[in-house]
Amino acid sequence: MAGLKTSLRRGVSLGALIALGGAIALPGGGGGAPAEPITFTYQTATATLAAALPSVPRENRKKSMDRLVWRGQQTGKTWWSKLVGLYIADPEGLEADWLINWKSPGTFNLTKVGSPTFNSTGYFTTSANTAYYETGIPLQSLPQNSFSFGFFSETSGLVGDVAMGAQDAGGIGISIAAKLASNFANFRAMSTAVSTTTSAPFSGLGFTGITRDGATSVRISRHGVKKETFATASATPATNPTIRIGGAAGNSSFSQRRIRCAYVCNSALTEAEEADMCSAIRDYLDKTRVGHINYFNPAADSGVVSADVVVYGGSIAAMCAAYEAKRQGRSVAILGDWLARTDWDLAGMPGGGLGFIDASSFGAVSGIFREMLKWINTVYYARADSSTQLGLSVESKAWVAAVRRMLDGSKTTGTLPGLDIPVYFSQGVTAAAPYGSGGEITTTEGRKFRGTRVIEAGYEGQLVKLANLPYITGSEVKGTGGEAFNGYLGNTGMALPVSSVGGAQLIDPYVTPATPASGLLPDLIPLPGLTPGDPDPAIQGINYRLGLTNTGGDSAIYDTSPPPNYNALRYEALGRLYAANPTEPFGNNVMKTDLVNGANAYDINNGTSRLSTDVAQSGVNYALATTDAQRLAIIKDVRDYTRGFFYWHLSSGDSRIPAALKTAMAAYQLDGTTFLDPGDEGVLFWPNRAYIRDPVYQLKNTGFVHTGADFYNVVNGSALRSSKTVSVASYMMDRHSIRHIAADLGSGVVIYSEGGQSQSGFGGTNGRSPIALEAIVPDKATNQWLIVPVAASITKVVQYFYRMEFTISLAGQSAGMIAAISIEDGVAVQDIDYTKFRTRMLATPDSVPPVLPQVN
Repeated sequence: MAGLKTSLRRGVSLGALIALGGAIALPGGGGGAPAEPITFTYQTATATLAAALPSVPRENRKKSMDRLVWRGQQTGKTWWSKLVGLYIADPEGLEADWLINWKSPGTFNLTKVGSPTFNSTGYFTTSANTAYYETGIPLQSLPQNSFSFGFFSETSGLVGDVAMGAQDAGGIGISIAAKLASNFANFRAMSTAVSTTTSAPFSGLGFTGITRDGATSVRISRHGVKKETFATASATPATNPTIRIGGAAGNSSFSQRRIRCAYVCNSALTEAEEADMCSAIRDYLDKTRVGHINYFNPAADSGVVSADVVVYGGSIAAMCAAYEAKRQGRSVAILGDWLARTDWDLAGMPGGGLGFIDASSFGAVSGIFREMLKWINTVYYARADSSTQLGLSVESKAWVAAVRRMLDGSKTTGTLPGLDIPVYFSQGVTAAAPYGSGGEITTTEGRKFRGTRVIEAGYEGQLVKLANLPYITGSEVKGTGGEAFNGYLGNTGMALPVSSVGGAQLIDPYVTPATPASGLLPDLIPLPGLTPGDPDPAIQGINYRLGLTNTGGDSAIYDTSPPPNYNALRYEALGRLYAANPTEPFGNNVMKTDLVNGANAYDINNGTSRLSTDVAQSGVNYALATTDAQRLAIIKDVRDYTRGFFYWHLSSGDSRIPAALKTAMAAYQLDGTTFLDPGDEGVLFWPNRAYIRDPVYQLKNTGFVHTGADFYNVVNGSALRSSKTVSVASYMMDRHSIRHIAADLGSGVVIYSEGGQSQSGFGGTNGRSPIALEAIVPDKATNQWLIVPVAASITKVVQYFYRMEFTISLAGQSAGMIAAISIEDGVAVQDIDYTKFRTRMLATPDSVPPVLPQVN
């Protein structure tokens, strides 16, 4: 085997060795040296807590517990140290677990008084004021003017019920009644009762918290986000009752709500601390209902993971690939890409705000991707499942829940049964090379991941470059037919900004209007030095898809002071557009808001004005960057720009912004129940993953390459160049703009958006274009162990069809099947028996079997 390793590292293909007389058998295992295990190091507080729980937490659950503890102990965070009592009900545990104080096991553990009811699905209720859980925390142990307390409920309870508190006989103390008539709330905070004045936010669901952060200041929060503040006087209780959960001493009301968590802090939480703490706890509570992932943090060590199949990436395609390979009986390891910072990032762009389904034929949405949607509809949303725009468009938190479900092997019932697949987070990859009969990936930290088969399912195609395969960045030269849309488009790709009331706009590009010496506005460039039709190194503009809500109770506020790196000049072109069109309304022209759960959640996309959330030149800069650090700076800039976009509209006070537009836009706020774990580089309630629409390194075989001829104006039912279908595209060609340019194209020097393109007319009358196996595997002479379902061998113009999430996810599922069959049959990935592959794919238990048409 040593000779084989050396030959493969020198670029000699396995096929060439066989031709020379070497009869090589591909093993079914991971190949190479025995694994040096990668271990998980727990926080000390987690180990203490796990040892104190009457149940023994399984590893997946314990790691989710550790994540919560870890978040409260990071540099600059003090909310964990402020906790006196933290009580969490977990359906995997026992009632005795609920009694344990997570912050300090053994101190202020709960005791039962009367007969409160604990439900095995992870909540408790009480039926009388004499039945509750006692914390033992003395009311007067909390500083008079500095404390926080709250609870999480999953049903709204009775109007006026009291969930927790402690009061003296005169009613002085603390308590929360989180739902009154008309969804108001009231509470006590060492003084007389206070009632909220904002209608609707307090339905009793989720977190309700009270913080006293001064002698005269009290705030009430929902989901950890401040909703109202009150000026009240201090009032010291006459006695010192202890705090109970399920009713307040001296109050005749009692709780009938389902309570899953309660906390008490002996120092006031800041707004940021409260939001982070409640998000960390809610994230854990969400996991207890859907699934815990067995994950490993990045660490600088020499650990080795060997598996039959190593799947690289944090996309939905990666999850589908891993799931199918595991379902076929192979050992699987998922290696997260460098942008996967938390398990919120493992759902790819659907988990990063992109919940709206773009498809010409919704029936083409199939396989594991569709099975995830069925689980989301029937279990997560508890609604009817349907293959419609509304039925297939769901929130990011629902996609994250589905990934947690499918990667937790304990979830064995119903649709989308979980499979135990470990996830290894990394800070990036530095090498991809042959190893034995498969491949080896080296991470930035120094870890090795060895697989008999490796699936590159990241959005950027990094392993394509690292494995020394041919690739393109940007767009190749313009061709004929469908390929006419490749290359630098020149003037044919220029478009003026648009007002929905005034049409195309001529907007001055200079900092001081009509004064070239003042320089161009930020994010504008002169015409690039490219010849129309020549290759264009740029990729599409990058934006954040976000997750917004118009339900006040679930909303989190935008920045009300200038966000990082704010520069008002970046929005000056918009200001000039509004000045010329003062009745401009809020709508898709400003930013596209697509409904994704049938009620109040929205996927945000670039608006049709061409001056919206896609950041000019971001794709160009990203494609030309040479390090992950440079790319991370670009992503942060896109986030800063987007945060500034909302700040400028809502808080800058720029008089040109139409008042009605501002009011309507303010109704859409960040969703305080989504993007709950920002990781080490993120911002709470914002997705970590920006929308990078094109691979940076797109596989470009010298053999099979899908071209526009396979998509444009094909006759329905016509033959294919290859009938080995592994996926299906079903959407028009959609390319977002690339640059914002200041140029004189006959109307003086004005602003143009350059590179956008939208073309229909493809896939015959059924709107479905088959994707061939040959497009997702390299040329056999170059590599026989790598499968590339996302950065596939297609021309850039085909990428604009192919990039839809359901298309790359079906290709990912096929990649998992290809990996499994090639291992068991001992053949290269290019040489699998397609009939065997197709038969197995169509026989998978997915309720909507993979759609694999063999004609156009």
